[in-house]
Amino acid sequence: MESQNLLHMKEDARRTKDITVIEIDWDSPEDLVKLSTDTTFTEFILKESYLSILNALKNNLNKAELFDIFNLSAIVEIDKSQFKTVLNKILQMLVSKEEYENCTKIKKIIEKYEI
Repeated sequence: MESQNLLHMKEDARRTKDITVIEIDWDSPEDLVKLSTDTTFTEFILKESYLSILNALKNNLNKAELFDIFNLSAIVEIDKSQFKTVLNKILQMLVSKEEYENCTKIKKIIEKYEI
């Protein structure tokens, strides 16, 4: 995934966003550590989290379902009270990549929805 396209997603006309289904495959704890520091993976996770949070905000939902990790039979979701923390994490990544226009976009969302 190209980082410059992180927040430039095609807006879906549907009212709700389908939960993102992923599979996490590992052989050792070290594999999970490597995955957690992999730039492509973390950018994917942050992008999908952003889309899920934005969907929840637009639809006035109290939680955002981020991921269905199907091989673990687990759903990852966050409460509205956690949205700002995740958006701030995305902001940190965008600042490190000097994507200031996208930073402004996130800040406007935080202000607009008063989170």
